[in-house]
Amino acid sequence: MKALIPLFVYALLSGLIGLLICTWLLWRSKRPQAAVMAALVFFGGPPALYGYVHFRDKRAQSTYEEDVAYLKELCAKHSGDKIYRTVDDVQGVFQMKARNPDGDFQWADQYGMVEPWALAFGDRDTSALELGLHGKGYWFIEQQPIFGQGDGPPFRRKIWVDSGMKVRDKYPYGEHLDEPLLTANQFSVNSLHSRYGYTTEDLTTPELRKRWIGGGRLRIIDLKTKEILAERTDFYRATGPQVKMAWAAGIPCPAGPPRLVNASTQGFIMVVLKPPRSLPTRQQLLQLNGK
Repeated sequence: MKALIPLFVYALLSGLIGLLICTWLLWRSKRPQAAVMAALVFFGGPPALYGYVHFRDKRAQSTYEEDVAYLKELCAKHSGDKIYRTVDDVQGVFQMKARNPDGDFQWADQYGMVEPWALAFGDRDTSALELGLHGKGYWFIEQQPIFGQGDGPPFRRKIWVDSGMKVRDKYPYGEHLDEPLLTANQFSVNSLHSRYGYTTEDLTTPELRKRWIGGGRLRIIDLKTKEILAERTDFYRATGPQVKMAWAAGIPCPAGPPRLVNASTQGFIMVVLKPPRSLPTRQQLLQLNGK
């Protein structure tokens, strides 16, 4: 009832304005038709418009709440993590699917967005993974060619390169001051060095897209044996058309079981494929750089 108070106030003010205009028209112009039109416009128009907007927003909120309830049911029945085996000292990982780098257009496309869950949760053209040292990332990351060019070879490889300097030469107040300063480099290669990779499967059906719900399955794979080491199935309800990048963010499945790892896509992969804590040697970097 409280939500309708602004509607009543608006109708009263609009009506008073309409009454004044109707009186003026009848007194000055003696045109009853114009007075009737003014009455319809000012007495009925604004309240009707306000009422339409109010009930449209109320219906949108109700639909959103229904969608979130459906999401929770979907998560409870179908989402979760399964880790079958972990691997230590994994130097690099292969992103098995190329991602569309286009931003604004695809994010707003309710039925045309390719794999909304995968992209919304970090697996983009730059990969969900990052280079890192001391167990915080991989020595190299390999990817398919740029989106639209088909699968490789050639492949893209991003890797650390020894700059010939020490960390202290550029970051005198940082950590690991006496270690070699490594910089990132990317180039094309004709063969993969990765033993392990990850891929995704889109679970976003037309029925889910109607609700702005995206879903996907992430699989981590031994590229040599084709063994599936782990998989994550997940869903989320996107923010929707209220924002420009409608698919880019939203409400995810609740944390906790059946999710074993409360982490991002990168975090989940790193739990399964554990990066080295040691530094790459100069010889290892030369080998990975194809030299």
